[in-house]
Amino acid sequence: MGTIVKIKELGLQQLNNAEFAGFMSRFRNLVPVQSSEEEERPGGLSLLSETGTGYLGVTEEMLAAFDTDMQALTDSVSRQRTDDRTKQKNLYETARGSCVTLYFSSLSTAMKSPIPATAESGNILWTRTKDYRGIQRLPQQQETEQIRGLLFDLDKEENQPHVTALHLEGLLEQMRETNEEFARLSEESLAERATDTTEQTLVVRDRLASQYDDISTTIFAYSVTEKNADALTFVKKLNALVDETRTAYKRRSKGETETEETPEEGGESGGEDIERPGEL
Repeated sequence: MGTIVKIKELGLQQLNNAEFAGFMSRFRNLVPVQSSEEEERPGGLSLLSETGTGYLGVTEEMLAAFDTDMQALTDSVSRQRTDDRTKQKNLYETARGSCVTLYFSSLSTAMKSPIPATAESGNILWTRTKDYRGIQRLPQQQETEQIRGLLFDLDKEENQPHVTALHLEGLLEQMRETNEEFARLSEESLAERATDTTEQTLVVRDRLASQYDDISTTIFAYSVTEKNADALTFVKKLNALVDETRTAYKRRSKGETETEETPEEGGESGGEDIERPGEL
């Protein structure tokens, strides 16, 4: 009796989304496809599914469902990338608020200047823009429009000499840039939410994990019952992928925390029980 090569276990639930998606994509590429010369074996178990549309027991319907959920996972993970946009928005929100605070602080300082021209410019701009004080504490979209209004007033011809006298050009340009970047990111987020139909990532991951189990176990069964070369090659390549993924996970987890658990080590060949891939 030959040695049975069993599929190693991998703690799929502990992989992050990028690791999970990468593993599943590479797993899909390992699934054998019947060659044009392959024929059914006479007198034995057919290598084709009952419908004749699959190979090694894996039907086209199974693969189509897997592919559909892989696309859903990609869409869902892409949706999560909006977290990066949120971080950027927060940075711009803080920056533009600081610009508004510094602007009024600069006017307050200028008004107390012993230099008459500086004090005069400070007082004039204060009188003309004092109604904008505190706009950095308004709801974000209101703040965006109020900052635009402030900059519009300061761009007026009668205010430009005072802006120049107080050397506020750089500060106001920074205020303008951060405010418009915040507005741009806000519009992108709104548009994305309006068209977002992706499922929650965990829901899609659960389905893919189940499909992974079905497909890999089905092919493993053929490697045992039929001694099929394609099936056996698949099992060996999948084990290599599991090892590689486990190693990469351990490397990442050590960089994050010393106490984080790693995916369970699966048994190799041998033993009495057939290991189920992806068993948690």
